[in-house]
Amino acid sequence: MDKLSLGDPLEAKRLILRSYQYVSKKPKNIDQPVVLRFNTGLMYAENAQWDSSFFYLEEGLQLADSLGLMEQFAGTYNYNAGWVFEKKGDITRAISYYKKALDQRAGIYNYKSILDYIANLYHTNKQPDSAFYYKSLNLKITDSIYTSELKENAQFADRRMELLEKDYQTQMAIARQEQEVEILKNRNMLLVALVVLLLITGLSLFFFYQQSQLRKKKEQLQGELDFLRAQLNPHFLFNSINNIYVLLDEDREKASAVLLKFSDLLRYQLYECNVPFIPLSKELRYLQNYLAFETLRYAEKIRTEAAFPEDVAPDLLIAPLILQPFIENAFKHTQRKRQQPGSINISLVIDGLNMHLRVVNTRQKNENSTLPGGVGLDNVKKRLNIIYPGKHKLTLDAGEDLFTVDLQLTLNK
Repeated sequence: MDKLSLGDPLEAKRLILRSYQYVSKKPKNIDQPVVLRFNTGLMYAENAQWDSSFFYLEEGLQLADSLGLMEQFAGTYNYNAGWVFEKKGDITRAISYYKKALDQRAGIYNYKSILDYIANLYHTNKQPDSAFYYKSLNLKITDSIYTSELKENAQFADRRMELLEKDYQTQMAIARQEQEVEILKNRNMLLVALVVLLLITGLSLFFFYQQSQLRKKKEQLQGELDFLRAQLNPHFLFNSINNIYVLLDEDREKASAVLLKFSDLLRYQLYECNVPFIPLSKELRYLQNYLAFETLRYAEKIRTEAAFPEDVAPDLLIAPLILQPFIENAFKHTQRKRQQPGSINISLVIDGLNMHLRVVNTRQKNENSTLPGGVGLDNVKKRLNIIYPGKHKLTLDAGEDLFTVDLQLTLNK
């Protein structure tokens, strides 16, 4: 470590003392207190306060010893002590401490300067041989340092060229890799875009196909439903007109009343049933009119009992003409003789959205064991499957004397 170079000694003294107090309390490095004591000793030497100077130099040396830093600071101490003795004018002791500093070297970074100091001190002390000796050592060191520096500079230049070449090659390799990555990235982006486009196209085609299939299915079901409706009305018309025709020969007055009821039923079918769903209350009024129509026709041949709910919520909806075929079927297949009149029992119960229809009629004698119904009953089964899939349960029971229809249906709102 070089000796402290001071401008204004008094100002330097104040600064160093403040630093000394601060570092003593909060040292940043383990060697900072040692360095500060050495510098304080040098500052006192600048002001020719030799006792204080040597006091701080010795204190710094003792602190270095206690901190295990003796090897690091022994040379520094001797160099500083030599400088203080030189400043004091004690040439012999200055030379002695400078030589100790040369021997220890640890912490000495200005080796050539110490040789110069010793040579100058010998010259001042009229010892030219010794002065020449240390000057020649300084020159040898200078030459050695110069040669070494030239060699180091050459090696450094070679190493620098080697590093530059490696760096160039590395930069070129990085540039190639970046270019390859960019090409790969663009290729991947193009591939991803193509995959996304194909996926969107595929999904669009699939969605279009699904929509097309659903539309076709809906059209097919609607066509089938329209066909079933078309079958249902002619079937009802044919049966009713045929029965009225027969009744004209038997009782014209009764036939006239039946025809009037028939016209009301026909008006309902033509003008109110052209929608997917109608209020349940309207359908029940139609059933009651239909029951009155059939009862008027078969007043002496069939006994009927019917129980319909009086108050029906106006928001309950049902498919039109979905219940009438069951009642029509009962009148068609019930025994109709004056001596042995048939019977029909009808009950309809509403519980929330759940409707329960039960129709029980006596069977004609000698009728085969297969289920009756024909076109009308087959149509209503198909309509139920189309309009109420999973929302109805139909049970047909053909007993020996009775035929029972049991329908459970979930209504719409």
